Amino acid sequence: MIVATEEEIREVNPIELLSQSQLSIVKFAAYMGVTERTIQYWLNGSRNPSPQARRLAAELAEKWGVIRVNPLSVHDSIELG
Repeated sequence: MIVATEEEIREVNPIELLSQSQLSIVKFAAYMGVTERTIQYWLNGSRNPSPQARRLAAELAEKWGVIRVNPLSVHDSIELG
């Protein structure tokens, strides 16, 4: 499960979503609207997903129920001691 703060929910790394979705690269590429080669570039690190791809991944993650919002916002602080 992908854990994100509310601010981060607008963008999700598509590679994390691919690993959580258990889809084949072919099917995942179709959902993302990119080629299989693009997914391979993302996987091997030679290219990074665009902001648009990250936003689409966030929408798919939410739709597929593989994203969970972390209740602690990046702006929250925790006092110890």
